[in-house]
Amino acid sequence: MASIDTIPANDFYSYEYLPLDTSKLFYDVDRIVQEVVFSGLQGVARPFLQQIGGVLFLVFTILFIFGAIVFKNSGLSHFTGIRNIFNFDNRKKKSTNQPITVTDAWSKIFYVFQTYLIFSIFFFAIAAQASSLYFNTYDYLILYLQISAGFFLFVLVKFLFYQLIGSVFSKDKINNLIDAYISVFYVAGILSFLPIVAFIYIPEAKLYVLFYVLVVFIVGRLAVIVQSYIFFVKAHIGNSYFFVYLCGVEIMPYLLLYKAIVLIN
Repeated sequence: MASIDTIPANDFYSYEYLPLDTSKLFYDVDRIVQEVVFSGLQGVARPFLQQIGGVLFLVFTILFIFGAIVFKNSGLSHFTGIRNIFNFDNRKKKSTNQPITVTDAWSKIFYVFQTYLIFSIFFFAIAAQASSLYFNTYDYLILYLQISAGFFLFVLVKFLFYQLIGSVFSKDKINNLIDAYISVFYVAGILSFLPIVAFIYIPEAKLYVLFYVLVVFIVGRLAVIVQSYIFFVKAHIGNSYFFVYLCGVEIMPYLLLYKAIVLIN
C-alpha cells in the first residue's frame, strides 16, 4: 500500500499539463474546465458532426451510382466535342450540327446538377472547416443553404449574361460560347468528383485537392476565354471591349465569389 505522501504518476504527453493557481500548489479547477471545453488541441482540424459526415457520404454515393449509370448510357457523347472548346479556328464547327437526343439532354442536366451540388458541398466544407465557430446541425444547414443559394445565383447570372450578349449581338454566334460555358462547368464537376470526396474525408489530401481544383478551374476559364475571344472576333467587336468583358465577367466575379465565401466565416 502506498504511503499518504506518495503522488500518483500521470501519463501526460509532452504537450499536456494541468494549470496551477496563484499559489502554485493546487490545481486551478476553473482553468482546467475552461481549457477542456474551449481550447482543444491546436493544429487539429475540427471535423464535421457525425450526422453531417454521414449525410454527405450518402449524397456522394447516390451521385456516384447515378453518374455511373448516366455515363454508361450517354456519357461518352458529351466528350466528343470537348476538344472543340480549345479550338482557335473561327470556322463553324461540324460537331455543333449533330442532333441531341433526349437521353443526351437529360444526362447533361444531371451532370450540371451534380457539378452544382458537389461544388456547393466543397465551398461549404472550406467555409465550415476554416471557421473558428462551433456549429450545431442547424448552423451547418443554414451555412450550406447560404453557400448553395449564392453559388446558384452566381451560375445563373453568368448564364443570363451570356444570353444578354447574344440578344444584343448575335444569337447564333453566342451559342458556341454558351455551349463552352456549360461544357466546362459539368466537365469540371466530373473531373473533381473524387478529389472533392478526398478533400472531405482525407485530411492529408486537402492541400493537393485544392491545387488540383485550382488547375481545373484555370484550364476551364482559359477554355471559356478562348471561345469568348472567338465570339468577339466573329462579331467584329474591338479588343478594348473584349478586355473590359474579360475583367468584368471572367475574372472579377470569381474574386467576389471567393470574398463572399470568406466573409461567411
